[in-house]
Amino acid sequence: MRRYGQSAENLVARDAQLLAEVTPDAERLAGHLGATEAIRHSPYLPAGLQARLAAVGSAIAGRDLDACRTALSAVQAHHLAETARTRIGRARMAVRLVRWLATEPVWTPDTVAGALAHYNAELSWADRALEHLEAGGDTEPALSGAYNALAADVRKARRRMDRAFAEQVAEWTAAGTAPGSMLTVETFLERVAKPVVKSQRRLMLLVVDGMSAALAGQLGEELAVNWTEYDPTGEKGMPPTRQAMAAALPTVTAVSRTTLLTGRLQRGDQKTEKREFPSLRLWSGQKAAVFHKDDLRPAGTGGRFGPDLEAMLADDASHLAVVLNTVDDGLKNDERLDEWNWTIDDIDALTPLLDEARRRGMAVLITSDHGHVLEHRGVKVPTPEAVNARYRNVSDGGDEPLVSEAEMMLAGPRVVEGPIVALWSADTRYTNRAAGYHGGVHPAEFTIPVLAYLPDGATEHIPPGWRQLTDTYEPHWWKLDTTRLHATSAPTFAETGTTQPTKSRRTPKKSAPQDTGLFEIAVSPQPSETEGTLLSVQAQSPVEQLLDGLFDSPAFSDQLALLPRKQDPERLRQALAALCENNTLPLTAVAAAAGMPPARARGYAAVLTQLLNMDGVQVLELLPDNKTLKLNPAWLRAQFGLGE
Repeated sequence: MRRYGQSAENLVARDAQLLAEVTPDAERLAGHLGATEAIRHSPYLPAGLQARLAAVGSAIAGRDLDACRTALSAVQAHHLAETARTRIGRARMAVRLVRWLATEPVWTPDTVAGALAHYNAELSWADRALEHLEAGGDTEPALSGAYNALAADVRKARRRMDRAFAEQVAEWTAAGTAPGSMLTVETFLERVAKPVVKSQRRLMLLVVDGMSAALAGQLGEELAVNWTEYDPTGEKGMPPTRQAMAAALPTVTAVSRTTLLTGRLQRGDQKTEKREFPSLRLWSGQKAAVFHKDDLRPAGTGGRFGPDLEAMLADDASHLAVVLNTVDDGLKNDERLDEWNWTIDDIDALTPLLDEARRRGMAVLITSDHGHVLEHRGVKVPTPEAVNARYRNVSDGGDEPLVSEAEMMLAGPRVVEGPIVALWSADTRYTNRAAGYHGGVHPAEFTIPVLAYLPDGATEHIPPGWRQLTDTYEPHWWKLDTTRLHATSAPTFAETGTTQPTKSRRTPKKSAPQDTGLFEIAVSPQPSETEGTLLSVQAQSPVEQLLDGLFDSPAFSDQLALLPRKQDPERLRQALAALCENNTLPLTAVAAAAGMPPARARGYAAVLTQLLNMDGVQVLELLPDNKTLKLNPAWLRAQFGLGE
């Protein structure tokens, strides 16, 4: 019977469509047999997935990091995990926020430069994770309740930091202090674009109007598939990192974008930008032009861009900037209520422009003119002095202007056209509801991300001062290690659906792992020491022995050296462990095993296949559905001389 059950498991594990067809009948049959509780432990049935998600909710509610990791691992190991990608992705973000709060975050920067760096490297990631929770709840009460409480705690912590950020900006602006080494919109072209021109490499500057640092982090993960990211301005002696710059004030397009594209603080429009951008001295007489929304429209059917832009792309002695308005327009028009699922393809013209830049070997700078705050049950505070949703003219309050608790007085040379009062609170606005707002002094509005890229494999004409990034720009709490677990192991649930505490992490050396079936059949583990454990952890499992041999293999080292980009060995080991334990896995599950988001799944799969497949032998195969990887363990051993 056990052999028959194992055969059935192997069959449905290989055939996702068959699994989808049989699970409703299996659950119904289990109900007739009185096995309702048993199916909650199944690694194949929906009830088992739901129970595992409930366990994640309980772990989040308890803010227990170990329980979160274990419960999340169990969810990702369920055979229906691919059908719940959005829910699991949201749970992963929630666990990241639990980890962030566990660091007891406080505001430490004492300069605006430090504040920008801290927001870009730390808080914007928390914002991104929070947006995942805000974008949708969950049908499982344990999860939805945990998300609500967690989001409230995150917003409370962030509110203190947001005010501290705004106060530092206000003090610096009022003092009129020069930016020094801090990157700003008015110094961006001179400090970041000019070295590209000097390197004899063409430049494509992409201004994604309204892009926040949180959104840039999302897009950056996709870009990593075909591009190598650089730090264009980092200090010598410091590790390279993703940079950010200060917006002009107020944080609106007419001020900050015009300042960015002309290199001086001013209010302007498209005409101003088109006139001044080509005449900047940094081009050293070379041709340069800026293109806006109307310039992107093709002249006829079959074209990709307008004729002027097409001509400039074809001119090998030119540089260009392109303004992309999709994000700003969508938020303004209430078209996008969330930003967590923006992709490169969602931004009009971005994909074909990047394709052109890569084909022509161009350096690419992706930045913005300002960020934005999103609408989440915000409060409207009408005022006759409002200029837009997030800033207003100074009202006459006698000796002192009237400024509320949610506002900040801003004055000084970087406030174009005189003093203003701007909102720093993300939950307040002056105008009617929209999907998002800008103009204020919240860190998400004022901090502008700077992404600098060269095509993968570029070795010549590296702009002076540019240093290649690793993935160290991710905060440590963002990286989830949820892969040191057997893929078919199921957590043990109490009556409430919570995870039972672990009594022991040891497993007897000779005990065989017990796989679970469509419903868990009561087979008591031996000896009793293992009762109540969430997952069985062996001192040195066969998979670990195999991976030790693989990573010690000279052939494997040679393959690693041939990869175009250096890979994190720990991430590789985690991904390969998941494949060795399961043989067949969805691309997204392999990426999750390596601590990577779904957006990078296909690119990381390409890295793994290049690493393992040599001399025409397909150790790792992408199945015809283009969503699943299959590992051949026998060929892996033979290919790298690992023995039986």
